[in-house]
Amino acid sequence: VNDKLLELEAILNDQACADAVLTKKLVKKLVKRVRKARARLAKADAATRDALIDRLVGKADTLLGLAGGVLSNAVADGVITSACGDQLQAFIGEIRQCVAGIPH
Repeated sequence: VNDKLLELEAILNDQACADAVLTKKLVKKLVKRVRKARARLAKADAATRDALIDRLVGKADTLLGLAGGVLSNAVADGVITSACGDQLQAFIGEIRQCVAGIPH
């Protein structure tokens, strides 16, 4: 997870995305969600952990789908450049593969 956050930070600091306000908001929201999920997993006992992981994976998949739509709209509206949008869409695709690979 930390490696993926660092990768996202590198994409957002890239010349294509560095000035986009949307990308800064995306990072802030993503970091907040990851911290919250980690805290919930840390508190879960063995009996409830599997159900929690299933819910978190489902929620992550939904949110990643929404993020993809928001990015597409942002590119179409000129809020972010297409180069930045392409980089972020590729990153979201990688995260989706990671989430799909989580055993649940």
